[in-house]
Amino acid sequence: MSASDGPTSDGSVRAEHLGPPRVRSGRQELTATPLPEAEVLALTVTVVVAVPDDDRRARLVASLDGLHDVVVVGAEGSDELAINAALALAPTVTLVDVDPTPGFDGRTVSLVLADKLATSAVVAVTSHDDDALYDALRHGARSMVRPDAGPDALAAVVRGVSRGEADLGPGAAAWVLREVDRLAADSSLDEAARPDALSDLEQDVLLRRAGGVDWEAIAAVHQLTRRLVATAAGTALAKVQRTQRLARELDLVRRARA
Repeated sequence: MSASDGPTSDGSVRAEHLGPPRVRSGRQELTATPLPEAEVLALTVTVVVAVPDDDRRARLVASLDGLHDVVVVGAEGSDELAINAALALAPTVTLVDVDPTPGFDGRTVSLVLADKLATSAVVAVTSHDDDALYDALRHGARSMVRPDAGPDALAAVVRGVSRGEADLGPGAAAWVLREVDRLAADSSLDEAARPDALSDLEQDVLLRRAGGVDWEAIAAVHQLTRRLVATAAGTALAKVQRTQRLARELDLVRRARA
Protein backbone atom coordinates (compact mmCIF):
# COMPACT_ATOMS: atom_id res chain seq x y z
CA MET A 1 0.00 0.00 0.00
CA SER A 2 1.49 3.38 -0.95
CA ALA A 3 1.56 6.40 1.35
CA SER A 4 -1.39 7.85 -0.52
CA ASP A 5 -3.34 4.66 0.14
CA GLY A 6 -2.96 4.79 3.93
CA PRO A 7 -5.51 5.59 6.63
CA THR A 8 -7.00 9.08 6.67
CA SER A 9 -7.58 11.13 9.79
CA ASP A 10 -11.17 9.84 10.09
CA GLY A 11 -10.06 6.17 10.08
CA SER A 12 -11.02 5.43 6.49
CA VAL A 13 -8.61 4.14 3.86
CA ARG A 14 -7.87 6.24 0.83
CA ALA A 15 -7.48 4.31 -2.42
CA GLU A 16 -6.38 6.47 -5.33
CA HIS A 17 -7.71 4.01 -7.92
CA LEU A 18 -11.26 4.23 -6.59
CA GLY A 19 -13.91 6.79 -7.38
CA PRO A 20 -15.81 8.13 -10.40
CA PRO A 21 -14.01 9.97 -13.20
CA ARG A 22 -13.92 13.77 -12.94
CA VAL A 23 -13.42 16.02 -15.96
CA ARG A 24 -11.15 19.03 -15.45
CA SER A 25 -9.81 21.30 -18.16
CA GLY A 26 -10.89 18.86 -20.86
CA ARG A 27 -9.04 15.95 -19.23
CA GLN A 28 -10.49 12.98 -17.40
CA GLU A 29 -9.03 12.42 -13.96
CA LEU A 30 -9.71 9.89 -11.22
CA THR A 31 -10.82 11.34 -7.91
CA ALA A 32 -9.60 9.84 -4.64
CA THR A 33 -12.52 8.37 -2.71
CA PRO A 34 -12.14 7.31 0.93
CA LEU A 35 -13.15 3.72 1.58
CA PRO A 36 -14.94 3.52 4.96
CA GLU A 37 -13.27 1.33 7.58
CA ALA A 38 -16.33 -0.95 7.77
CA GLU A 39 -16.02 -1.69 4.06
CA VAL A 40 -12.30 -2.43 4.44
CA LEU A 41 -13.09 -4.96 7.18
CA ALA A 42 -15.82 -6.51 5.02
CA LEU A 43 -13.22 -7.18 2.31
CA THR A 44 -10.99 -9.14 4.71
CA VAL A 45 -10.99 -12.95 4.37
CA THR A 46 -10.80 -14.55 7.81
CA VAL A 47 -9.42 -18.08 8.11
CA VAL A 48 -9.38 -20.91 10.65
CA VAL A 49 -6.72 -23.58 10.02
CA ALA A 50 -7.79 -27.07 11.17
CA VAL A 51 -4.73 -29.25 10.65
CA PRO A 52 -3.42 -31.86 13.15
CA ASP A 53 0.23 -31.92 12.06
CA ASP A 54 2.08 -29.10 13.82
CA ASP A 55 4.55 -28.45 11.00
CA ARG A 56 1.89 -28.51 8.31
CA ARG A 57 -0.37 -26.22 10.32
CA ALA A 58 2.45 -23.76 11.03
CA ARG A 59 3.47 -23.72 7.37
CA LEU A 60 -0.07 -22.88 6.23
CA VAL A 61 -0.43 -20.15 8.83
CA ALA A 62 2.94 -18.66 7.88
CA SER A 63 1.97 -18.65 4.19
CA LEU A 64 -1.16 -16.61 4.94
CA ASP A 65 0.42 -14.35 7.54
CA GLY A 66 1.13 -10.88 6.25
CA LEU A 67 -1.42 -10.84 3.42
CA HIS A 68 -3.22 -7.51 3.48
CA ASP A 69 -6.67 -9.02 2.93
CA VAL A 70 -6.39 -12.38 4.77
CA VAL A 71 -6.32 -12.82 8.55
CA VAL A 72 -5.82 -16.16 10.33
CA VAL A 73 -8.15 -15.96 13.33
CA GLY A 74 -7.62 -19.50 14.62
CA ALA A 75 -5.37 -22.54 14.20
CA GLU A 76 -6.23 -25.88 15.82
CA GLY A 77 -4.80 -29.40 15.73
CA SER A 78 -7.88 -31.11 17.19
CA ASP A 79 -11.04 -31.72 15.15
CA GLU A 80 -13.24 -30.88 18.15
CA LEU A 81 -11.36 -27.66 18.92
CA ALA A 82 -11.39 -26.75 15.23
CA ILE A 83 -15.18 -27.12 15.06
CA ASN A 84 -15.61 -25.04 18.22
CA ALA A 85 -13.27 -22.35 16.93
CA ALA A 86 -14.98 -22.13 13.56
CA LEU A 87 -18.46 -21.99 15.10
CA ALA A 88 -17.34 -19.30 17.53
CA LEU A 89 -15.35 -17.19 15.07
CA ALA A 90 -17.43 -17.75 11.90
CA PRO A 91 -14.46 -17.39 9.51
CA THR A 92 -14.87 -16.78 5.81
CA VAL A 93 -12.81 -19.90 5.09
CA THR A 94 -11.83 -22.97 7.12
CA LEU A 95 -8.85 -25.01 5.93
CA VAL A 96 -9.46 -28.64 6.96
CA ASP A 97 -6.90 -31.44 6.64
CA VAL A 98 -8.69 -34.43 5.13
CA ASP A 99 -5.71 -36.78 4.72
CA PRO A 100 -6.32 -39.84 6.94
CA THR A 101 -4.85 -39.05 10.37
CA PRO A 102 -5.39 -41.01 13.59
CA GLY A 103 -7.46 -38.97 16.02
CA PHE A 104 -8.50 -36.32 13.49
CA ASP A 105 -11.66 -36.61 11.38
CA GLY A 106 -11.59 -34.04 8.61
CA ARG A 107 -14.80 -35.40 7.09
CA THR A 108 -16.73 -34.71 10.30
CA VAL A 109 -15.30 -31.19 10.52
CA SER A 110 -16.38 -30.54 6.92
CA LEU A 111 -19.86 -31.95 7.50
CA VAL A 112 -20.52 -30.08 10.75
CA LEU A 113 -19.40 -26.77 9.30
CA ALA A 114 -21.37 -27.29 6.09
CA ASP A 115 -24.50 -27.99 8.15
CA LYS A 116 -24.08 -25.44 10.94
CA LEU A 117 -21.96 -22.71 9.37
CA ALA A 118 -22.88 -22.43 5.72
CA THR A 119 -21.24 -18.98 5.54
CA SER A 120 -17.79 -20.54 6.07
CA ALA A 121 -16.31 -22.19 2.98
CA VAL A 122 -14.38 -25.37 3.80
CA VAL A 123 -11.21 -25.97 1.79
CA ALA A 124 -9.93 -29.54 1.91
CA VAL A 125 -6.19 -29.68 2.58
CA THR A 126 -4.92 -32.90 1.01
CA SER A 127 -1.89 -34.44 -0.63
CA HIS A 128 -3.94 -36.64 -2.99
CA ASP A 129 -6.95 -36.76 -5.28
CA ASP A 130 -8.49 -39.80 -3.64
CA ASP A 131 -11.51 -41.13 -1.76
CA ALA A 132 -10.70 -39.10 1.36
CA LEU A 133 -10.93 -35.91 -0.69
CA TYR A 134 -14.09 -37.00 -2.49
CA ASP A 135 -15.66 -37.83 0.86
CA ALA A 136 -14.84 -34.33 2.10
CA LEU A 137 -16.39 -32.81 -1.03
CA ARG A 138 -19.46 -35.01 -0.52
CA HIS A 139 -19.72 -33.63 3.00
CA GLY A 140 -19.44 -29.96 2.15
CA ALA A 141 -15.86 -28.98 1.25
CA ARG A 142 -15.99 -26.40 -1.54
CA SER A 143 -12.43 -26.42 -2.82
CA MET A 144 -9.06 -28.07 -2.27
CA VAL A 145 -5.41 -27.15 -1.80
CA ARG A 146 -2.16 -29.06 -1.39
CA PRO A 147 -0.52 -28.78 2.06
CA ASP A 148 2.76 -27.80 0.39
CA ALA A 149 1.19 -25.13 -1.80
CA GLY A 150 3.28 -21.98 -2.02
CA PRO A 151 2.04 -18.74 -0.46
CA ASP A 152 0.73 -17.37 -3.78
CA ALA A 153 -1.16 -20.56 -4.65
CA LEU A 154 -2.63 -20.87 -1.15
CA ALA A 155 -3.71 -17.22 -1.14
CA ALA A 156 -5.36 -17.67 -4.54
CA VAL A 157 -7.39 -20.67 -3.31
CA VAL A 158 -8.47 -18.92 -0.10
CA ARG A 159 -9.49 -15.76 -1.92
CA GLY A 160 -11.15 -17.74 -4.70
CA VAL A 161 -13.32 -19.97 -2.52
CA SER A 162 -14.53 -16.90 -0.64
CA ARG A 163 -15.95 -15.71 -3.99
CA GLY A 164 -17.55 -19.03 -4.92
CA GLU A 165 -14.70 -20.52 -6.95
CA ALA A 166 -13.69 -24.18 -6.66
CA ASP A 167 -10.06 -25.06 -7.27
CA LEU A 168 -10.43 -28.75 -8.16
CA GLY A 169 -7.77 -31.14 -9.35
CA PRO A 170 -8.42 -33.48 -12.30
CA GLY A 171 -9.58 -36.32 -10.06
CA ALA A 172 -12.00 -34.10 -8.13
CA ALA A 173 -13.43 -32.64 -11.33
CA ALA A 174 -14.02 -36.17 -12.67
CA TRP A 175 -15.68 -37.10 -9.35
CA VAL A 176 -18.15 -34.20 -9.68
CA LEU A 177 -19.12 -35.38 -13.17
CA ARG A 178 -19.61 -38.95 -11.95
CA GLU A 179 -21.72 -37.76 -9.04
CA VAL A 180 -23.98 -35.70 -11.31
CA ASP A 181 -24.68 -38.80 -13.42
CA ARG A 182 -25.11 -41.08 -10.39
CA LEU A 183 -27.51 -38.76 -8.56
CA ALA A 184 -29.52 -38.01 -11.70
CA ALA A 185 -30.11 -41.76 -12.12
CA ASP A 186 -30.92 -42.42 -8.44
CA SER A 187 -34.53 -43.59 -8.43
CA SER A 188 -34.75 -43.27 -4.64
CA LEU A 189 -34.57 -39.49 -4.89
CA ASP A 190 -37.59 -37.33 -5.55
CA GLU A 191 -37.42 -35.45 -8.83
CA ALA A 192 -37.04 -32.14 -6.98
CA ALA A 193 -34.09 -33.50 -5.03
CA ARG A 194 -32.05 -34.53 -8.05
CA PRO A 195 -29.23 -32.25 -9.14
CA ASP A 196 -29.93 -29.43 -11.53
CA ALA A 197 -28.46 -30.08 -14.96
CA LEU A 198 -25.00 -28.68 -15.54
CA SER A 199 -24.76 -25.78 -17.92
CA ASP A 200 -22.72 -26.22 -21.10
CA LEU A 201 -19.95 -24.13 -19.55
CA GLU A 202 -19.94 -26.11 -16.29
CA GLN A 203 -19.86 -29.40 -18.18
CA ASP A 204 -17.03 -28.33 -20.47
CA VAL A 205 -14.95 -26.80 -17.67
CA LEU A 206 -15.17 -29.99 -15.62
CA LEU A 207 -14.46 -32.24 -18.60
CA ARG A 208 -11.36 -30.28 -19.54
CA ARG A 209 -10.16 -30.08 -15.94
CA ALA A 210 -10.75 -33.83 -15.50
CA GLY A 211 -8.54 -34.31 -18.55
CA GLY A 212 -5.71 -32.42 -16.88
CA VAL A 213 -6.11 -29.05 -18.63
CA ASP A 214 -5.09 -26.19 -16.34
CA TRP A 215 -7.40 -23.33 -15.43
CA GLU A 216 -5.63 -20.73 -17.53
CA ALA A 217 -5.91 -22.87 -20.67
CA ILE A 218 -9.60 -23.56 -19.98
CA ALA A 219 -10.19 -19.84 -19.52
CA ALA A 220 -8.43 -19.12 -22.81
CA VAL A 221 -10.62 -21.62 -24.69
CA HIS A 222 -13.77 -19.89 -23.46
CA GLN A 223 -12.27 -16.39 -23.66
CA LEU A 224 -13.12 -15.89 -20.00
CA THR A 225 -11.12 -15.11 -16.89
CA ARG A 226 -9.74 -17.88 -14.70
CA ARG A 227 -12.06 -16.61 -11.99
CA LEU A 228 -15.15 -17.23 -14.12
CA VAL A 229 -14.25 -20.77 -15.13
CA ALA A 230 -13.35 -21.66 -11.53
CA THR A 231 -16.69 -20.18 -10.47
CA ALA A 232 -18.41 -22.45 -13.00
CA ALA A 233 -16.71 -25.42 -11.31
CA GLY A 234 -17.89 -24.12 -7.94
CA THR A 235 -21.48 -23.83 -9.15
CA ALA A 236 -21.40 -27.39 -10.49
CA LEU A 237 -20.03 -28.69 -7.19
CA ALA A 238 -22.74 -26.79 -5.29
CA LYS A 239 -25.43 -28.53 -7.37
CA VAL A 240 -24.03 -31.93 -6.41
CA GLN A 241 -23.68 -31.00 -2.74
CA ARG A 242 -27.26 -29.72 -2.56
CA THR A 243 -28.55 -33.10 -3.75
CA GLN A 244 -26.24 -34.99 -1.41
CA ARG A 245 -27.47 -32.92 1.52
CA LEU A 246 -31.11 -33.59 0.59
CA ALA A 247 -30.34 -37.30 0.21
CA ARG A 248 -28.84 -37.40 3.72
CA GLU A 249 -31.89 -35.63 5.12
CA LEU A 250 -34.23 -38.02 3.30
CA ASP A 251 -32.29 -40.99 4.67
CA LEU A 252 -32.65 -39.65 8.22
CA VAL A 253 -36.41 -39.26 7.76
CA ARG A 254 -36.70 -42.82 6.45
CA ARG A 255 -34.68 -44.18 9.35
CA ALA A 256 -36.84 -42.29 11.85
CA ARG A 257 -39.99 -43.76 10.32
CA ALA A 258 -38.65 -47.32 10.21
